[in-house]
Amino acid sequence: MGQTKQLVKQLPSSDIGLLISIPTILAALHFLTPDSIYTGLCFYYNDPSIVTAWTAAYTHGSNGHLLYNLGAYTLTVGIAYWLLTVFVDARRVFWITFVSLLLLTPFLTTAIDYGILYQHYELFPSDADSKGFSGIIGGLAGMTLGGIGVYVARRYGVWPGIHSVVGVGLAAVGFLSVLHGTLSAQTGLLLIFGLSVISAIYISFDEIRSWSQIRKTREEYNDPIVVILGFGIIVCAFVWALIPIDVIQSGSFVNIFAHGTGFVFGTLLTGIVAIIE
Repeated sequence: MGQTKQLVKQLPSSDIGLLISIPTILAALHFLTPDSIYTGLCFYYNDPSIVTAWTAAYTHGSNGHLLYNLGAYTLTVGIAYWLLTVFVDARRVFWITFVSLLLLTPFLTTAIDYGILYQHYELFPSDADSKGFSGIIGGLAGMTLGGIGVYVARRYGVWPGIHSVVGVGLAAVGFLSVLHGTLSAQTGLLLIFGLSVISAIYISFDEIRSWSQIRKTREEYNDPIVVILGFGIIVCAFVWALIPIDVIQSGSFVNIFAHGTGFVFGTLLTGIVAIIE
């Protein structure tokens, strides 16, 4: 706890300013940009371009859309920053991943929307457009899951880090399936099997049978257990918020595909940056 407080005191004040600059830019674009210019920043499926594939992520369809995304941004980036900077002491990993998400996520989510959902499956009408910061927000939420893996990997190795990410990911899928009422017997068995295999790698049957050994293990690995469980619960909440069961809200389609793509990309990118860095 003392080390955490010391790290908090050492956090550069410039970080806060940089993080705040993003919602400031989004709000300035939304409220100050003339409509004739602002609408030209959106991505139109019947008139695609590389430029709007990126700029569309920074536009919003309404004040409510903007305010919702600003709140979601504050929550996701704050938690990812807290985990990677304070708990993991990986400030460079956070900033490299953060900037990369801002630059790359719009292209990735738009490419999947256009190439797969629009061209192949024809899920969107020809006059539809794409706008909104939620794909990047999905990436920021994924940073928390990736951050859990980085935390574990820096203490116990790469494979335990990967296993922790997979385990929390499976738990999030199970949590979402239960809340949406879509959990089938087959899916449940697969989730239980996957979590059991991961657990069996680190916990033997003899250890489970001994309460004293369980208590000893809990005390020995108290910090990683708290981080994995605590931030794992947050990841489950993020997944639930990103993938609602009702995809039509306030008359608009909630692009859960962009949310999911951003989330997976943010998770993977965090791990890749941590390995390279």
